[in-house]
Amino acid sequence: MKRIFVTIWLLAGIQILLGQMTTNGRVEVVYIDAQDGAPLESSNNFINQGNSTFLWRFRGYLDMQVSERSSIFTDFRLQPNGLELDFAAVRLLFNDQGTAGIQTGVLGTLIGNVTARRSSKYNPMIHLPIMYDYFTNVQDNAYLDQAGLFQNRGKGTGLRILNLGVYSPGVELFFTFADKVDLNVALYNSSPSNPYMVNEAQQLNYAGRIGFRPFMGLNVGMSLSHGPFMGDHGNRSIDLKDTMQSMIDVDFSFEREHFSLFGEIVRNSWRLPRVKSDLSVSGYYIEPKYKFHPRWYGAVRIGQLYFDKLGSGERWDDDIFRTEFSIGYYVERETLAKLVFQRNRTDRIDPEDDYVALQLSAGF
Repeated sequence: MKRIFVTIWLLAGIQILLGQMTTNGRVEVVYIDAQDGAPLESSNNFINQGNSTFLWRFRGYLDMQVSERSSIFTDFRLQPNGLELDFAAVRLLFNDQGTAGIQTGVLGTLIGNVTARRSSKYNPMIHLPIMYDYFTNVQDNAYLDQAGLFQNRGKGTGLRILNLGVYSPGVELFFTFADKVDLNVALYNSSPSNPYMVNEAQQLNYAGRIGFRPFMGLNVGMSLSHGPFMGDHGNRSIDLKDTMQSMIDVDFSFEREHFSLFGEIVRNSWRLPRVKSDLSVSGYYIEPKYKFHPRWYGAVRIGQLYFDKLGSGERWDDDIFRTEFSIGYYVERETLAKLVFQRNRTDRIDPEDDYVALQLSAGF
């Protein structure tokens, strides 16, 4: 990973000298005042264990034009826990119109409609929608059984359904037909829930998406994904082909003047060797936003996760309903302040995991 990053920056230096590269970045600082998490203080879904805190992140973007039909691009994050490289890829176009091509490297998932707007400039909230953000109790552990699942319900000890945008090495083909239909197919090293960088399962994850734009402002898409979600952790006795994640996702977006509406519906299943039934969960989010003044907007996001029942008649994790409210103010064109409230209501046991946050982000 570090070698990739260093190589890209060396290329960037050359491109800067040649004047063939565009650069931009964004600093994001957020203050979060969260509840204390009782009675499940150990959950990863609690922000800083309920302690008020400041968080920061720097996003950097590089786009280097190599030729008329080829380019190199990268997207990285610098934050308190270190440097993360999200995108780092080469893109080749098959025609001058840019309607067909291939890209390979470290790529973001083509599932849903969140990856392209994960930056605070486009995300009206602090966190991503619930299926990208919430920790379930499914773990990267082939020995996990039904008893272990029930013991960890609601504790957020496991994997997300879609891990924060899902960045993994792979290759993607993309096509646009008649300026109305988009088709993407891809192979990745890992699954949406567990994007390890090296494939350990002797089988790749495959994904595809078809999108349709019937008229200006509306985009509807359907995505599929299937592949192993575990690493062997040095234990070759595990057949990772028996630990699969399968997903179908429908997304939509509509934008017209000062109003926008985004949404997504997902049906996801994990297969574990020691659990007889597939661990399935359904989820959705819907996010309307309205810019009621050149400098002001208001947004709401509603999302839920519904976990299936196993043979015992109990749900393998706790259903959760999340509502988020946001007011944003553009201090300048590229400087945005937002106030966000997140409210979570969980079945069976409802921990204290709401928060209020204030974020300031500025870009160049």
